[in-house]
Amino acid sequence: SAATVNFNEALTKAVNLNVVAVFTIMEICKKMKKLEALVHVSTAYCNTQFKHIEEEIYDVNGDPAGIINLCKKMDPSLLNSPKMTAQIIGNKPNTYAFTKALGESALVAEGGSLPIVIVRPSIVIAAWKEPLPGWVENLSTTTGIIAGFGK
Repeated sequence: SAATVNFNEALTKAVNLNVVAVFTIMEICKKMKKLEALVHVSTAYCNTQFKHIEEEIYDVNGDPAGIINLCKKMDPSLLNSPKMTAQIIGNKPNTYAFTKALGESALVAEGGSLPIVIVRPSIVIAAWKEPLPGWVENLSTTTGIIAGFGK
């Protein structure tokens, strides 16, 4: 699914891109008659509250549908304020980790019999081939460091 990798994205935007998009992709996948796998790209950092992370989905990350409803009903300027965002994301380091964890919870809650695979890379870098060699959405990962050396 489409996602944001901006670690400090506004909460409402991060929820839309990293949680709502998961529900949308699942609805599309449920209509596919020959679906072999739904591969969800999460992050190794979605469960930073644990010292050791097992290959499982933790159900302590919140209610994805509830957060979506909250984002629909509350004033975005209030939700996106640093104080309110900090209250909502709790022990997560940023909105990225929080919403990626909610995305995983959404897959468990609504995935049903879909053949779901979750991968948790520790870093995402520029594209190898597609859409263009070297393509990257932003410079917030190692690409930014590499680009900085080129200046």
